[in-house]
Amino acid sequence: QGKSVRFAPVDLPESARMKVTRLYPGTVLKPATRTIVVPAPGTNRMGGAALSGEEVVRWAEVLLHAVVEGDSSYETEATTYRKRR
Repeated sequence: QGKSVRFAPVDLPESARMKVTRLYPGTVLKPATRTIVVPAPGTNRMGGAALSGEEVVRWAEVLLHAVVEGDSSYETEATTYRKRR
């Protein structure tokens, strides 16, 4: 299992680029390839297990709604995942 998740193609305005780096620290933005690389979700930063199955799907859904679609109602859940990492 990798340590990051890639989303492409993604064109983000400046505000969304700032939001994704705030909500998901360690995110790398690659505008030339229209890619965002986000650290893979886990239960804890040090020694925690990686999320799997439906948890990963939900994490990706929250990220896409909060960042790509700009739906602020998902930001609280996004910060919950960040605190668990």
